Amino acid sequence: MLRLFAFLCLLVISTTYEIRPIVKDGLPGFTDVTTAPFLKIGEGYYYIETVLTKNWFEAYETCRLIGSELITIETIEEWLLVNQYLKDLNIDGQPYWTSGTDLANQGQHVWFSNGLNITLDEIWYPGEPNNKGGNEHCDQMSFSKDNNPTGVNDYNCDGAFSYICEAPQPKTAAFIVWNWFDAYADCRLIGAELITIDTIEEWKLINQYLRDMKIDDVPYWTSGTDLANQGQHVWFSNGLNFTLDDIQVNQIMMEAWNTVMKCPLPTMVLQLD
Repeated sequence: MLRLFAFLCLLVISTTYEIRPIVKDGLPGFTDVTTAPFLKIGEGYYYIETVLTKNWFEAYETCRLIGSELITIETIEEWLLVNQYLKDLNIDGQPYWTSGTDLANQGQHVWFSNGLNITLDEIWYPGEPNNKGGNEHCDQMSFSKDNNPTGVNDYNCDGAFSYICEAPQPKTAAFIVWNWFDAYADCRLIGAELITIDTIEEWKLINQYLRDMKIDDVPYWTSGTDLANQGQHVWFSNGLNFTLDDIQVNQIMMEAWNTVMKCPLPTMVLQLD
C-alpha cells in the first residue's frame, strides 16, 4: 500500500541515538510536497480516470499498480465532496467503479479495500442493489445529469467504465536524534538543511502547524548558530545574519537533552512499506 511520507524531519534528541519514528497524519500546509497523480478532495487523495474504461478487475489492478485502491466511501461527507468535485469539473455524467462488491457473499456488499460492509444506505441509487439478471456483483458510482439522483449501483463486473483510485492518507514522520551536529548531519544525509527562517510569514506558518499537530511543547533545532563568531548569530545554511527581530532566538547549546530539530525538505515524497 502506498504511503506518502513528507519528511518534515522533526527530530528529537535521545541519549542512545535510537531512531524512533513518530508518525502523524497529514502534510504540512507550508510544504510543496507533491501527491501527484492524486488530487486532494476534502481529506482524501484520489486519481480520477475519465478517458480509459476498464472492467472492475482491470480497474482495481490499475489502482494497485499506483499504490492505491478503488475508491471507498467511508462517510456521507466524503460522498458529497467527491460528487461535488465531479460536478464542478463537468465529469459527473458517467459511472465510475468503486471498491464495492458482493463477490465473496452474494447480497452482502462490502468495500473490497477494507472488507467492511457498505453501511451508508443513503448513497445507494433508488432500488439498488438489485442484482439484475443475477450477475451484478461490482458497485459503481452512477451519475445522471439534469438534477436526476446519483448513487451507487451494482453492475456486471465485466462492464467497461471509468474508475476512481483512492490513495492512503499521507503521513508526516518524525525521528529521534542526538545534538545539533548530529541533527545537521542527518538533514544533510537526506539532502536538506536544518531550518532557516527567511520571513516572518514562514515563522508564523511553521508555528501554527506545530500547534495544530500538538507538537509545539518542545524546542526545535534550527540552522542558527554563533559558532563562527560568538555573539553574532547567523543561519548556518546560508551564512546570513539573523534579521527578524520579531522571533525569539535562544542560544544554541552544544548538547541538549529532550531537544528537537527540524529540517523540512524542499520537495520529497518517499514510499515506505
